[in-house]
Amino acid sequence: MASNFQNTVSLSPEARLEAAIKYHSQFPDVSQRQIATQFNIPRTTLRARLKGRMSCKEQHELQQRLTVQEEAALVSTLKLMASWGWPARIQYLESMAKDLLTAKGNNKPLGRHWYSYFLARHPDVKLQWSRGMDQKRKDAADYAATQRWFTLYTDTCARYSIPPEDQYNMDEKGFAMGIADSYKVIINVEEAVAYTSEPGNRDWVSVIESVSATGFSLPGFVIFTGQRIQQSWIAARNNVQLDGKMIIHVSDSGWTNRAIAVAWLEHFEKHTQPRKIGRYRLLILDGHDSHVSLEFIQYATKHDIIVLCLPPHSTHFLQPLDIGVFSPLGRAYKTEVYNHSIFGAEIVTKNEFLHFFSAARKAAITPSNIQSAWWAAGLVPYNPGRILQSLRPTTPQLSITSPDGTQVNITVTPEMAERWDDFIHDLLGRPGTTPSVVLRAKTFKDSHLTEQAHRRTFQSLAHDIVEKQQKQRRNRARKQVGKERMLTVEDALSKVEQRETQEAEKAAKSERFWALNGKVAFAKLVWKEYKFGTDVFT
Repeated sequence: MASNFQNTVSLSPEARLEAAIKYHSQFPDVSQRQIATQFNIPRTTLRARLKGRMSCKEQHELQQRLTVQEEAALVSTLKLMASWGWPARIQYLESMAKDLLTAKGNNKPLGRHWYSYFLARHPDVKLQWSRGMDQKRKDAADYAATQRWFTLYTDTCARYSIPPEDQYNMDEKGFAMGIADSYKVIINVEEAVAYTSEPGNRDWVSVIESVSATGFSLPGFVIFTGQRIQQSWIAARNNVQLDGKMIIHVSDSGWTNRAIAVAWLEHFEKHTQPRKIGRYRLLILDGHDSHVSLEFIQYATKHDIIVLCLPPHSTHFLQPLDIGVFSPLGRAYKTEVYNHSIFGAEIVTKNEFLHFFSAARKAAITPSNIQSAWWAAGLVPYNPGRILQSLRPTTPQLSITSPDGTQVNITVTPEMAERWDDFIHDLLGRPGTTPSVVLRAKTFKDSHLTEQAHRRTFQSLAHDIVEKQQKQRRNRARKQVGKERMLTVEDALSKVEQRETQEAEKAAKSERFWALNGKVAFAKLVWKEYKFGTDVFT
């Protein structure tokens, strides 16, 4: 038998059956018994399917409220909305499904657990707790801008001959000193809610971290709110000493400022100068005002440090520290706070913070995590497609392979769907159609039915977007009821009605004025054209 059909042992029974049907269409002279033995499937099942019996999956699909193509369109729309930063809730999924059913004249309500079965049928989408993201960050995920960033990165590395060992990423992260994380805990079965004590002090601490593309990390740089460094902060705890190379800095706000950024750059120079391989070092950072100043740039230029700024609002998917280091670091610190709060929580002192933070750094800022972060950012090893693939706009295509092995990709458009739908329907209904033709016809039919379902879901989505934009415009055009700081609803509605009446009268008066003005202007033009003079209008 053909080599293309040899490796079918690991396939599912349905996949082996489909492979057997495809093999039979290519080699009709081979007996059904031999094919069934080769593909390890029952001969009776193969014979029934060749005669046109539907599979169990197809029979179940006939029982579903929505067709396979309509559900595929829903999945595609859900993925698109998630990529836009608008992940759909269960209610919106059900709303789109109802729109598709209503278009077919089916007004029966969805079942209580319909969405659960829908998600079970489509494992490529799932329920997930959402996290907020600034709209500016979402807008920054632009394909062209990201492509320019990768071009800038490669051009800079090539121009200055900077190897991965001399490439660094720097960023700042904030910590609330006494806040632990949420954990699953074991409680009495009669209890409805579980609470865990935590220190609770929200004193803010900032840290600056820097990691290289090969897994090296600089000693920590910690910024406390204060005026002077206290001796008690650096004392040993449980006979454990702090890292002697760690920097402790104080500021009025607890955040980085331009002077602290320059101080950190001196710290960077001290620890990376002995390690560098080439002449130049690359430092990737965000373009925050506190990070980049004239003094910062002058110091970097003097010491052969090439500063490369990330595109605005893009650190969540382009910066290695944000992608793969800060998240495990934050979890590790919260774990330390939790572990030391089990038997009664006390205020986390700055000394305890430094010890907890040092333990968290050892657990989270590891060479493997650092290298994975650079890999996930598409920088080392260089693979921009890892990021660009998720940003590239896609157009659905249908792949067709001819008998000689030539593959052709056809873009599926609404026009193509409408032209082919009736033709495929007639073809499938003709007696004597071979299984191979049926298989190809079904592929075509699925593609345009999916396209039609896409159009319906996108019409619904577009309608909702337009409504949202109109609502935003209405909200921007808010009008005050009056100057009073306290009103009953009745008085407020009365004032609104009076204002609307006045506005309507003013609009009508203005409209009449311009209408009459237009007539007078036309009359003047006619009078002048026929040399009657214009005295009558003065």
